[in-house]
Amino acid sequence: LEPGETIDMCGGLEVLDAPGHAPGSLAFHFTGAGFLCFGDAAQVDERGVTAPPERYCADPAAAAETAGRLAGLSARCLAPGHGYPLVNGQLPRRLPRH
Repeated sequence: LEPGETIDMCGGLEVLDAPGHAPGSLAFHFTGAGFLCFGDAAQVDERGVTAPPERYCADPAAAAETAGRLAGLSARCLAPGHGYPLVNGQLPRRLPRH
């Protein structure tokens, strides 16, 4: 898979470059379903998509740019690699205990 590639599945899958956390990171935007999966490239909280803490980033400036770009995409469900999904702008009502 290459950044910029669009795959004809699930209403359209865009492969996105998502540098910052780690070199070569990718994100996947299922445009037809409104689903954005970005692994560790960003994190989700009540503010939406934000960059991971700098100490976890190979390139903090690139991570901040990636988070901003991902936040600007149209998606109903945001799925990070860690934590909880943001669905229709809301975190789960009851978070499980760790």
